[in-house]
Amino acid sequence: MKGEKHQVSNFYLTFSISKRYNNLTKDLSQWNSKQEEIYSLIKSLQNKGMGYRKISNYLNFKKIKTKRNTTWTNSKIHSYLKRYKERTKRQNYRNKFYEMKWIGKMKLRD
Repeated sequence: MKGEKHQVSNFYLTFSISKRYNNLTKDLSQWNSKQEEIYSLIKSLQNKGMGYRKISNYLNFKKIKTKRNTTWTNSKIHSYLKRYKERTKRQNYRNKFYEMKWIGKMKLRD
């Protein structure tokens, strides 16, 4: 096969694709049923027009302790509600589904 020339193609296909992931956020869904009950109680008291201080006094009167076994204060009630809201927002973000998205066009390169 002397004298024959073989042509080798050095072409390759390039493309880009983008994929978003939500599962990189830390999962902080360690609330137990007791904490859910306390949240429901706090929200019901708040919906009845009670403020944070009255709610904390009510919980302390009923001998309901915090997760760390301490008494309630108005700032703890505020933080409890705020963290619950942050938790649900984070869970909604984690559960959101994103489709894969093409970036640019396929190209034949040499």
